[in-house]
Amino acid sequence: MNKIFVKFCGTFAFIAAFGSTLLMVNANHRTRNSKSIGMDGKFPWHDLRLPRTLMPLNYKITLQTDLDAFHVRGSVKIRVQCLKATKNLILHLKDMNVINAAVFKNDKDQPVPEKDIYDDEELITKLKGKEEIEEDVEKLQVIKTMQSERIEMFLIEVSEQLTPRQHYDMYITFEYPLTDGLLGFYRSYYTAKDGERRYLAATLFEPTEARRAFPCFDEPAMKATFTVSIIRQEKYTALSNMPIEKTVKISEDLFVDHFKESEKMSSYLVAFLVSDFHYLETTTASGIKVRIWAPSSQMSQASFALHIAAKTLSNYEEFFRIKFPLPKQDLVAIPDFGTGAMENWGLIGFSAAMVLFDPKKTSDSLQQVVCQTVTHELAHQWFGNLVTMKWWNDLWLNEGFATYVENIGCSMVEPTWRMMDQFQVDVLQTAFAEDHSSYSHPISVDVEDPKDINSIFDSISYEKGASIIRMLRNFLGSDEFTSGLQLYLKKYSFANADTDDLWECLSEKSAINVKEIMDTWTLQMGVPVVTIRRMDEYKATADQKAFLIVPGAEPRHNSPFNYSWHIPLTYITQNSNKIIQVWLNRGSGFLNWTATQWIKANVDQIGYYRVNYEKENWINLGLQLYLDHKVLSAADRSGLIDDAFHLARSNQLDQTIALSLTEYIKHETDYSPLRTFITNMNYIGSQLAMRDTYSIFKVYMLQQIQPQIQRLGWEDKGSHLDKLLRPIILRTACECGETTVISKIKDLFHQAVTGHKTIPSNLRALVYSIGVREGSEVEWNQVFCKYSTTHIASERRILLDALTYTRDPYLVQKCLKYSLDKGKIRSQDTLSVISNVALDPQTWRMAWDFVRKNWDILYKRYSRGSDLWQWLISSLMMKCNTQVQLNEIMDFFKDYKATAAGYRQVQMGIERVRANNLWLRDHEEEVAVWFKEHEKLKS
Repeated sequence: MNKIFVKFCGTFAFIAAFGSTLLMVNANHRTRNSKSIGMDGKFPWHDLRLPRTLMPLNYKITLQTDLDAFHVRGSVKIRVQCLKATKNLILHLKDMNVINAAVFKNDKDQPVPEKDIYDDEELITKLKGKEEIEEDVEKLQVIKTMQSERIEMFLIEVSEQLTPRQHYDMYITFEYPLTDGLLGFYRSYYTAKDGERRYLAATLFEPTEARRAFPCFDEPAMKATFTVSIIRQEKYTALSNMPIEKTVKISEDLFVDHFKESEKMSSYLVAFLVSDFHYLETTTASGIKVRIWAPSSQMSQASFALHIAAKTLSNYEEFFRIKFPLPKQDLVAIPDFGTGAMENWGLIGFSAAMVLFDPKKTSDSLQQVVCQTVTHELAHQWFGNLVTMKWWNDLWLNEGFATYVENIGCSMVEPTWRMMDQFQVDVLQTAFAEDHSSYSHPISVDVEDPKDINSIFDSISYEKGASIIRMLRNFLGSDEFTSGLQLYLKKYSFANADTDDLWECLSEKSAINVKEIMDTWTLQMGVPVVTIRRMDEYKATADQKAFLIVPGAEPRHNSPFNYSWHIPLTYITQNSNKIIQVWLNRGSGFLNWTATQWIKANVDQIGYYRVNYEKENWINLGLQLYLDHKVLSAADRSGLIDDAFHLARSNQLDQTIALSLTEYIKHETDYSPLRTFITNMNYIGSQLAMRDTYSIFKVYMLQQIQPQIQRLGWEDKGSHLDKLLRPIILRTACECGETTVISKIKDLFHQAVTGHKTIPSNLRALVYSIGVREGSEVEWNQVFCKYSTTHIASERRILLDALTYTRDPYLVQKCLKYSLDKGKIRSQDTLSVISNVALDPQTWRMAWDFVRKNWDILYKRYSRGSDLWQWLISSLMMKCNTQVQLNEIMDFFKDYKATAAGYRQVQMGIERVRANNLWLRDHEEEVAVWFKEHEKLKS
C-alpha cells in the first residue's frame, strides 16, 4: 500500500510552500491551553463561540486517509467574507497538527486561478513543494498562528486589517492520527467471513466534532457550501454528502474522488466514508438515487431499510411539499458508531443494528426500530438539514420534530403498527419521567460549552419536544399545523431559524398567537399537574402547578412564567364522550360537570400535563375500569394508570388508590395500558427486589398477567402490537418466578444452542437472556460464541444484552472486563454492557465498583460524543434506594463539577436515589399489605 501523503487540494492548485510569511507547526510541538506558536502567548479570544468577524462561503476539502498507518493528511481552502474589520482570523480546530497556513485577498469575481488535475510528474513536483501561487492574487503576511485547546480554536493573525464585505481565502494543511475514538473522522473495522479484519474510516460530527476532521467554522448558523475530494486506494470506495463528479488516478494505486459541490449547510452535517462496503440501490419516483451500504456479508439484511428509505423520501416530499434537494441519499451501516444514527445530508450514518434487518432472526420490535430510525433521520433532511437551528439552544427544533415526524413516516409505510398508540407510552410518558425531576431543563435552554451541548441530547429535546408538537397539532388542527410547517420550511430553506420563526409561521396559518401559548412550554422546565375539584353538581374548578416527583422539591430553573402554562384542557364525563376543551391561561379555570359519577380529563393523554382529582372521582374511575374498562379508550386507561402511580410517588395521591386501578388489568387486552401497567409496577418491584416483601409483589403480578400469558401464548402470531407485547408479558412472568414459563424458555434455549430448533424471532431476546440468567458458565460461553461469530447486527445486539443477564459473580466480572477489551466487545457497546449490569439490583454492586475503578478510562473515551454516557450515569443510580448507596454515590461525585459531562444526570440520579429511599420508607409496608389483601381477587 502506497503510504505517500499527497499534498493535493481538489480542483484548485494547492499551496505547498508560502515562503517566509508562513509559520510551520512542528508535529511534536502541539499547543496546549492557548500556548502561542507565534510571539504572544495569550490567545486573543476567550468566548466559546466564534467572533462574528468572518462568515464562511465555501470549503474545498481534500483528505487522504491511510488505513494502514491510521493517519490522515488534509488541506482546506475556505473562502470567507469579512463582516467586521479584524487582523485575527479565528476558526475551530481540535486534535490536529497544523502544517501550513496562509491567507489571500480575493475579490468575489476574481477567484484564485484553478488548475486541472496533475499527472504523475506534476504530482511529484507538488510533493517537493515547488508549486507557487499566481502573482495576481494578493497574499497577506501572516504574523503568527496559535491554537487554544481550551476553546478548540485556531488563530491566523495577519499584518493588515481585513476589509468588511471583502472576500478572502484561507489555506490550511494539517494532519492527525485516525483513532478509534468514535468522534470526528475515525477508524472502525469489521471482520469478514474469512476472518480478515477490514478497516474503514467514518465520521460523526454532531454537535461540535467537525473541527476534529478539518479546520472549520463549526457552528450551525455559519452555513457554507462544501466541495470535497478524497484520496483513496483502489480497493476502497469513498462517499460524501454529494455524488462523485469525477475520479482521477494520481498514482499506481492512488485515486482521488472529486465530489460535486454541496448545498449550503452546517459543518456538523458534512460526512465522509472510506470503505470496501457493497450496496443495494433503488430510485424514488422523483429520481432520487437511494443506496444502503454495508459489508458484503450483511447485504442480505439491507432490503427492508432500502424499501423504507425510498418510500419515506417520496412520502415526505409530498407531506412537506418540498422536493428532496439532493440527487442521492446514502445510508451506511457503520460497525462502530457512537450514536444510533446521524442525519448527515445525503450520507446518513447508522449503527448497524439500526438499519439492518433479517426477517428470520430480527424481532418485530427491532424491525420497528429500524423503520423509526430511518424515518427519523430522513425527517431531519428537512428539519435540521434544509432548515437548521441558529444555535444548539433550539436543538429541539431538530430532534423534537424528527421524533414526532418519524411516527408519521412509520404510519405511512406501516399503517397497521398503530404508532400513535405507542407514542403515548414510548414518547410522552418517557418525557414525563425525566421532566418531573427538579434538575430538568427547559426545551430551549442556553448552552455554550460543548459539554453542555452534548447534555441536551436527551428526553427533553427529543421526547418532550415531540410531545408538545403533538399537543400543538391537536389544538391548532391538522391542516393548519401542516400548512404552517410547510411555510416554515419554504421560508427558511438553506438557512437558519429559531423557535420564534416557527411560531410565527404557525400563527400565520392558524390565526392563533402560537408564541404566547408555546413559550410557556419551551421556556420553562417541568410538567404541570391539573387538579380538578368539584364545586357543585354542575361545575368544577381546575387548578395548575408544577409537578415534581420528590415531595416538597422545587424546580432548579427560574421560570419567566412563574411555573404556569397555557393549558388546552380537554375532558369527557360519564354521561358524554364528547370532548370539551377549555383553556387554562396560566391560571385556574372552570369545567361544566353535570351530575355524573366521574370526569376524565386530558382525553387520550394528548396534552403534556398530568391530572389529579378528588378521592371520590378516582374511586369512581377505578370502579368504571373494573366494571367496563372499554368505556374509556385504551389511551385514557393508560393515562390514568401513569398519572395515578406518579401522583402516588409524589405523595399527592394515596398509593392504594393507584394500586386499585390495576385490579381490572387481568381483563385488559390493549397494548398501551398493559405497557404502562408493567412499567409502573416494575418501579415498585425494583424497590422491593432486595426485600422480603418482593415475594408478595410477585404473587400479585403473576395473578394479574396470567390471563395475558394464556391469551398471547407462545406462537409467534397476532397483530404487530401483540408481537411486541408477548415477550414483555413473558419476561415479566420470568422476573416474577413463573416456573412453567421459565422451564419452557430453558427448553427453547437448549434446542436453539444445540441447533435442533430455531427460536421465533420475537422471542429470541427473551430466550437468550433468561437462558443465560438461569444457566451456568456453559450457557454463557455458548451465547458469547454466537455473539462473536454472527454477522447479523440485530442478533449481536440481542446476544450481547443476554450476556449481561448472568448473576454468576465470576461471569458478571468477566462481562465487565470484556466491556473494555475492544477485541471482545466493540467500543460502541461498552457503556450499554455496564449499564445493563448496573440495572439489576443483584449485580449493581459489581457494576458500581467497576465504574469507580475505571472511571478515568470511561470518562476519557465516552463522556463526549457517546449518547450512552448519560445513560450510564442514570443506570448507576436508577434503582438504588438505600442510605449506604446514597452515601457512596454522593461521596464519589462530590467533586464532580457543573462543567463536567453528564453533570445534570448526576444530580438527577442523586435526587432519584433520595426519592426511592423515601418511597421505600413511606410505602413498603402499605403496598405489602395491599398486595396481600388482593392475592386472590375474584375474576
